[in-house]
Amino acid sequence: ESESESESESESESESESESESESESESESESERRKRNGAEPPAPTPSTTHTRARTNTRAMATWLENLVGTSLLSKDGEKATSELAGKSVIALYFSAHWCGPCRRFTPKLSEFYSKFKDRDSKDFEVIFVSADRSESEFTSYYGEHPWLAVKYSDSDRMGFDGTLAKKYKVRGIPSLVLLDGATGEKITTEGVQEVYGDTSGEGFPYRPRPIGELVPTKAVNKDGAIVEIPGDKYKLFYFSAHWCPPCRRFTPKLIEWYNKRKAAGTDDVEIIFVSSDRDWGGFDEYYGSMPWLAVPFAERNSVGQPFSRALGIEGIPSLMLFSAENELINKDCIGAVQAGKSFPFLPPNVVDLSEGISVWGHDVNSVPAMIAFLENADDDDQTAVEEKLEELASAVKANMAGD
Repeated sequence: ESESESESESESESESESESESESESESESESERRKRNGAEPPAPTPSTTHTRARTNTRAMATWLENLVGTSLLSKDGEKATSELAGKSVIALYFSAHWCGPCRRFTPKLSEFYSKFKDRDSKDFEVIFVSADRSESEFTSYYGEHPWLAVKYSDSDRMGFDGTLAKKYKVRGIPSLVLLDGATGEKITTEGVQEVYGDTSGEGFPYRPRPIGELVPTKAVNKDGAIVEIPGDKYKLFYFSAHWCPPCRRFTPKLIEWYNKRKAAGTDDVEIIFVSSDRDWGGFDEYYGSMPWLAVPFAERNSVGQPFSRALGIEGIPSLMLFSAENELINKDCIGAVQAGKSFPFLPPNVVDLSEGISVWGHDVNSVPAMIAFLENADDDDQTAVEEKLEELASAVKANMAGD
C-alpha cells in the first residue's frame, strides 16, 4: 500500500512539473519570437536542419567504421551491415585466436562483461572480433564461443598480426582489446584486457585515460613498514622494476649507489619510489629489502601501480621516470642518465648520444622517426659543428611541438 501511494504521489508531482515546464517554455518561446522580430538573435534551426545534422553525425560514424572493418561484418545470424552500428558509444576491437591460451581464458571473462553491461546506461557498445587464427575452421570453431560480431575471415587484409588493424593499433600480443570512441573513431585505450580483468562493476568503462597528474601515487611504504606521505617538496623518481627481471637486478645496485652518494653528500632534493611488477609478495619483499627508498605498497600494485604504469605507456622494465614536486612529468627515460653519471636533475636532452640511450623526450628510435648522425669518423671540430646544428634543429622541432 505504501509503495502504491508513493507511486501515485510521484506521478502527480511529475505531471505538475511537466505542466510548469510547458508554461515556462511557452513564455520563453514568446519572448524569443519578440527578440527575433527585433533582429536580436538568429532563427532557430528548423526540424529538417536538426535531423540532417543528426543523420550527418550518424553517417560519419558509419563511414570511419566501414573504412576500418569493411562494409559488413559477421554476426551470429549471418552478415550484418557495419552501418547498423551507427550510434554505438564505443566500439571494441578484440584481437584473439583459438590457439592462444591467455585468449581462451580471457574470452569468457569478456563475454560475461559484454552480457552484463552491453546495453546498460551509457555502456552501449559493441565488440568486434579480429581473428589471428591460422585456418578458417579454427576461426569458425572459436567464433562459436563469442556472442559479438567479427571481421569476416575472408577479409584477410585486416586479419592477424600482419593485418591492417593490428598494424594500426600496434598489436604485438594477444589477447588485446582496443576501445574506440563510437562517434569519432578516436582511440580511447589499448589496455582493455587489463581494464576488464580488474573491473567487476563496469563503473570505469570505457576507461578514458585520466591525466597522469591524477594517477601519481601520493602514499608509500617506508623501510619500517609504515605508510607515509610521499614528500611534496622534492623531485620524484619512480622506479618501475621487478625481482624476476634480470636487467632490473643489474641496474638496481647502480641506482642504489647513485642514491646513497647523494644522501651522503647531504643532497636531499629527490625521493625514489619503487613501483613493483613482482608477481607475489615474497618476490616484492625480498627485492624491496635491498632498496633504501620508498615503495608503492604491494597490495596497491593493481589499484595504484598498474594504472600509473599504463598511463605512462611503460612497455618494459626497468624504467625510471622523473617528476617535479608538483607531479609534472619531466623525463621518461632516466636510466641512461644514471648510468652515464649525468648531473641531476635529469632534464631530457634534445640530442642524445646513442652510447647513453636511444630515447629523446620519452620516445625512442623503435617507435618514432629519428634522425641519427654517425660521427665516429669525423674530427672533433666537425663533430661539434654537427652536434650544434642538431641541437638547433631539435630546439626548433620542440618549439613547434609545444602544447602537443
